[in-house]
Formats: sequence, C-alpha cells, structure tokens
Amino acid sequence: MGSPYRQRPDAPPVEAPSRDGTVRLVREVDRIALDLGGRRLVVAGDGAAWLRRDRRPGRGRALPLERARLWLARAHPTRDLSVWYEGEPGVVQRLGGVRPLPLLDADALRALRALDRLTAAAREGLAAWAGGAEDAIELGRGGHRLLLVRFRDRLVVHTRPVFRERPRRALEVCAGGGLVIAARGGDRRARFHSRFGVSVSGNRVQFVDQEGATVASLLLPWIEPEDREALAARCGEAGFPASAEERRRAEEADSQPRAPLGPWYSGLGRTPPLAALLPAPLPYSAAWRLRR
Repeated sequence: MGSPYRQRPDAPPVEAPSRDGTVRLVREVDRIALDLGGRRLVVAGDGAAWLRRDRRPGRGRALPLERARLWLARAHPTRDLSVWYEGEPGVVQRLGGVRPLPLLDADALRALRALDRLTAAAREGLAAWAGGAEDAIELGRGGHRLLLVRFRDRLVVHTRPVFRERPRRALEVCAGGGLVIAARGGDRRARFHSRFGVSVSGNRVQFVDQEGATVASLLLPWIEPEDREALAARCGEAGFPASAEERRRAEEADSQPRAPLGPWYSGLGRTPPLAALLPAPLPYSAAWRLRR
C-alpha cells in the first residue's frame, strides 16, 4: 500500500458545457490538457501540442514554448473562450475556441459560470507560459479578430495588417498615457493626457494630446463600430484607470431606477411631421353649408 504523501497531487478535472461540446481541463504535475470542442491543447515542459481528438496520438501540431507564450482569451461581448499562441515576438495566431451556450437556454447562466471557473483554473495552470499577462480579450469576428493582452502596467493591442495572415503587435498603451506604436523602422513613442483623449472617428481609433492633435491612430475597418468603441474604452482605462470613488459613483448611477420616457422624448403621441403640414378637415357644420 503506497503512502498518501507519495501520490501525485493532481487537481480534479474541471468541466464546463459549451455550444461546441464539453470543455474539459485536466491539471497534472507535469502536464496540462485542455479540451476545446474537437481539439486538445497539451502542455508539458517546454513544449505543447495542438491535436485533433478524433485522430491518432502524435498527429497534430507541435508548439515550442522556449520563447513563446500561450494566452486564454474571452471574447467581447459573446464571452467565447479561445486559445492564442505567440510563436514569434509580436506575432500571434488564434488556435481555436468554443462558444458559450445560447442565452435563451435554461442552463445558460450556470454554464457560463462554469466556463468562467474553468478559464480561471486554466489561466492559473498556464501562468508560466503567459509572460506575466493578467488577462486577454478578443474583439471582432472571423479572420480579422483583435487580441488585447493586459499586463500590470500596459495593454498590448494585436491587429491584423492588410496583406498579412496573422495579427501582429500594433500598439501598447502604458500607464500614465504613454503609447508605443509599432512601425517598420522601429517603435515610435507618443503620449495622450486623458482617458477622454481616446475616441472613435469613422473606422479609426484616435489618440489626441492636450491641444487636440492626433498623436496615434489605428485603422480598423473590418470590425464592428461597437468593437471599436470597446477598444477605445479599454485603451483609455489602461492609460488612466478610474479611481475607486469614480467606480463607486458609476455603480450608484447604474443602480438608480430610471423614470420611463415621456412622449415628448420617445415620440409616442407626437403628431407626425408630414401630418402637421396637411390642412385640417373642415368642421361638419361648415362643410354642410358649403354643400348647400
């Protein structure tokens, strides 16, 4: 009979349902396995493998991890879970992911909480290969997704350039408003002075200084306007985080009951503009006299 102190302190498996099948995390002393739909990510030592579960062992893609990084990202606002891999410095690729259950499903909220717990456990297990990142967010859809990696002192934005296959590091937003813009000839530095200095203008996310001059911009025509607004808000928060008092006031404002909209604001009960230009019908008595 073996001693209990000699048993491997493996953590119990963690599972969560999703639209693409059950997500399962197995953490062992020397190995981590994450099942995402029909794919499996296996991390052991300085190497990883991205495998298809319906194929024989050994048939998959090897991912060296000597200088690479692995991130688990949650999509905004759908909360999809995806795996991103940085094989070269500044060049990332999306390996795959799963979608949560539809919100109309009866167990959708419970499944979403289970997926959150699994993500937290998986990030803890993969922390050694995350390069110190605290969080990762995914924006957009299809092949033009954006990856935002949040570190303690900066937010790194990866976008897909035109005529390039994989997203690349495009911008770093540092605490205090510092900007590091990736360029062909080398990184360029700039600064914006307020979270309100980040705005959306057409297909661009712009950063302006105190005089209103544009110091940096990102052209993002392939994502939705809501995604550009979310990116601008996160960049402003990364440069100038809100204080505890500001967060408390925002929470209080959201919790206050709102009065229903009146007809003068919503348009209910208002005379249509075209009807206001038409002549009103004659009274009955006047119309009767004219016919006589």
